[in-house]
Amino acid sequence: MIEEFNGVIYLGLYLLILIGTAYYTYSTIFQTEKFLEKYGIDQSGAFMVRFAGTFLIPVVLLMIYMLLRGISGNWIIFVYGFLQAITATIVGYWTVEKSNYTTVSGKKLSSEGYLAPIGFTITWGLVIYGTSAVIY
Repeated sequence: MIEEFNGVIYLGLYLLILIGTAYYTYSTIFQTEKFLEKYGIDQSGAFMVRFAGTFLIPVVLLMIYMLLRGISGNWIIFVYGFLQAITATIVGYWTVEKSNYTTVSGKKLSSEGYLAPIGFTITWGLVIYGTSAVIY
């Protein structure tokens, strides 16, 4: 498995993405109340938070599957993750820094809205670069 990832570093980065994505999936789907509270979202946002989490479940499942069966030829999942992270970074930055949106309590939205996606973008990019000989 380590050879397929072109070494332990790229495998570790892949696992970091998997754990991070699983964390947000679990937070939005199974700890919705805490997620709403953490980000100052009204109870009426519960459906949309959980709905957003449903987009992460297939990614987590596919990443686990690839971890067990191999990443060869699965470039589309890697590119999807990279493009989603870029999009989340742009939309997150725009929403947090350039909009008038605030939390229920009137506080400014958390910078996590674009900082976490920046981390995912960089990590996905590194993994794509490091595993390109296998995934394409």
